[in-house]
Amino acid sequence: MNINYFIFMLIIISGCSKEQTPHKLKITAIELNKFINPNEFILWDSLDGPDIYISIYLNKSKIFTSNRTENENILASPINFNLDSNIIFRSNIDDIFLNAYDADTIIDQIMEENLTLTPGFINKSPYSERISCNFCIGEWRITYEIIE
Repeated sequence: MNINYFIFMLIIISGCSKEQTPHKLKITAIELNKFINPNEFILWDSLDGPDIYISIYLNKSKIFTSNRTENENILASPINFNLDSNIIFRSNIDDIFLNAYDADTIIDQIMEENLTLTPGFINKSPYSERISCNFCIGEWRITYEIIE
């Protein structure tokens, strides 16, 4: 076997494994952009805008819920959620997802359920990903920071 070929393959293999090492990440910002108009798709509050709050789940356990009163009667985007907690997870190992709710007096209405956050392998920090889908209430922007 040619020694140069062996060294070349060793560099390639070690480079690939380095890129695929999962990072420990922290969510630093969550924003809802371009959401559908209230009452156009889902019956939200009929007299005013929705009162939106979110919950974050890590491996099926709720680890964060935003303040229910910070985004009341919202009629325009973007909507920013204050993250007063460390939301830390390991990319490509942990299951992390988001639920969004419209707070109501009788029962809160789920607006977004099990929106999976999948940042993949991040090579720069901070990193923002945009998430939208056919059944999403709008476009989400999640910002991550590598902490390990």
